[in-house]
Formats: sequence, C-alpha cells, structure tokens
Amino acid sequence: LAILHRAKFLEFLSLMITPDLSRAPEKLDIWILAGQSNMFGCGLLEGALESDARVWNFSSAGKWEIAQEPLHRLWESCTPVHQNLLRTALGAVTIAQENFSDAQMAQIETATRTTGASLRIAFGKAMAETNKKNIGLISAAHGATTLEHWNPNRKHEGGHSLYGALLQRVQMAGGNLRGVLWYQG
Repeated sequence: LAILHRAKFLEFLSLMITPDLSRAPEKLDIWILAGQSNMFGCGLLEGALESDARVWNFSSAGKWEIAQEPLHRLWESCTPVHQNLLRTALGAVTIAQENFSDAQMAQIETATRTTGASLRIAFGKAMAETNKKNIGLISAAHGATTLEHWNPNRKHEGGHSLYGALLQRVQMAGGNLRGVLWYQG
C-alpha cells in the first residue's frame, strides 16, 4: 500500500513539474476555426478580448493552451504548409529574411505584430456560456489562400496542404469534435 501511494505521489509530482498539455483537457467541446484572413485575424491586438479559463486553443505549435490572441502564430506551426505559404508571400519584399529560420521569423513576428484578433475568443466564450462546457478551438486559418489550398483531394499531401494539415492537427488535438466554423475572406 505504501508503494502504491508513493508511486501515485511521484506521478502527481511529475505532472506538476512538467504538465502535458499536448492532449485536450478533459471534457472540451472542440471546434475547428478555419478559413482565410478574417478567421486568421485582422483585428488589432491592442484591446483584444481577454482570455477566459473556459476557452482553450490548440496552438499552431500543436499544444493546448488557454486561448489568448493572437491564436494563429503560423511561424510556429507544426505543419510545413504554413511556413511555405508565408515564405512564398514574402517574395522579393524581404529577401534579407529569406535565410532566417522559422524560429527567428516567429520571434520577429511576436515582436512586431499588431494585428491578429478575430471572433475566435468571443465565439469560444459564447459557446462556453451557452453550453456550460469548456471549449477547445483548433485555429486553422490562413489568409490569402484559395479554396484550392483547402481542397479535400489534397489530404494525401498531409502537412504540405492546408486541408491535410488541418486533418493532422485535429488528430493531434484529440477530444470531442463538435463542428467547424468557416470564415472566408
């Protein structure tokens, strides 16, 4: 009996030191939030809605966290399609940044970003209030993309297509998927 209690205590202690948020906290109703620029977030970060402990986000890096704007941080993405599309969009405008790593680009974005707020946290709060449940958001939008980027026929490309990357992230997130909110444009 003493060994069992010691083992349980050590397990508890290890969770306290290094919590594993890679899987959804228990009993989340999970919603996919996908689309283009408006879902990605065009609103100013200054004055954005505050986080709410009932609303979680499956981050671009593939980890569960309390939702806080900006929810989409594409340079941190665990799937290559987002960085590839961003690098293509940069084009000749910022040739100097061409040799920066994704981690360096993420640091630059964090330091300089002023937009990224969207309806996501408001949606999560409204759903949490209405359904009296914690809400999980899988943010999967990418601005300046076409519907061809989201074509289900490209799922075989995995993380190299937006649709394939979305499916990978849903699988990684786990949990009780309730629906999809698509915001185009």
